[in-house]
Amino acid sequence: MQSNLVNLAKLVGHPLQITIPTQISLSIFLAWFTSLLNQNKQVSAQSSSQRTYLEVVTELLQGDRAAAIRLFNYNKEKFGGKTDEWLWQKVIRDIERDRRY
Repeated sequence: MQSNLVNLAKLVGHPLQITIPTQISLSIFLAWFTSLLNQNKQVSAQSSSQRTYLEVVTELLQGDRAAAIRLFNYNKEKFGGKTDEWLWQKVIRDIERDRRY
């Protein structure tokens, strides 16, 4: 760690002297900051993966879960060979497209 900072300081032309207490403080700060960033990534990944397509479509339809299911089933009949994920994405695209007009 210290050598990296010294090399960086030399690169920019600044004489840098890092004492042991400063090095320890920087190491603790970087460890804390890195763990904080990792926690935020994990939380956002969990939130997005826990949210289902049904919940997204229901929200787009202002809470009308039955309509969300009807739209999915309609598209499933129309495009029978497609995956459920593709069908939900189609429903979302259709809703967003219809709102633009």
